[in-house]
Amino acid sequence: MMPSRLSVPNRLSDTNSPRRRVRRSVAGFLLVLGLLVTGTEVLLSTRWILERLVGPELDFFALVLGSLLEFLGEEVQVVGQYVYTGRFNLKMVQGCDALRPVLLFLCAVLASPVRWWTKLPGAVVGATILVVANFIRLVVLFYVGVHCSSNTFNFMHENVSQVGFILLVIVLWVAWALWAVRRTRRDSAALEAAT
Repeated sequence: MMPSRLSVPNRLSDTNSPRRRVRRSVAGFLLVLGLLVTGTEVLLSTRWILERLVGPELDFFALVLGSLLEFLGEEVQVVGQYVYTGRFNLKMVQGCDALRPVLLFLCAVLASPVRWWTKLPGAVVGATILVVANFIRLVVLFYVGVHCSSNTFNFMHENVSQVGFILLVIVLWVAWALWAVRRTRRDSAALEAAT
């Protein structure tokens, strides 16, 4: 008598195996993340978005940076995207606002295969941390520009602060993802215990 095909376990064809579920989750995450990032990049490159959203947003960032520098004792004049002081001047351009890192973080949170109720706190807290960290970065860069050479300022601006900011995005997302997985497991266990 030949054994039935159904009675022989075949781990490769098991569509519900833990490995398969992880692979599907990772593939789905990467696909959704890629689509969201591509979509935001396309939107950010349109003239309408640049003129009506990004320009005013850069003006706002210059105004907030000017206010922070005034609070720290600097004499500041803000005109549009320019922050003038008697010691060092800055112009807000795309990238100074950390819009892309914030959007990358939000895309990673939205693409993650966890429950929606864990995404909202991660998105709000993470985006807030990134915006605050960016203002700290801009203030530090201002004082680097005041006290150091232009080569040092350029190195800090183009290498150190940008790499540091990307690392911050990754660390924030990993920290949120670990929290979201623990919370999802805890909520699922509580739901199972209640039923």
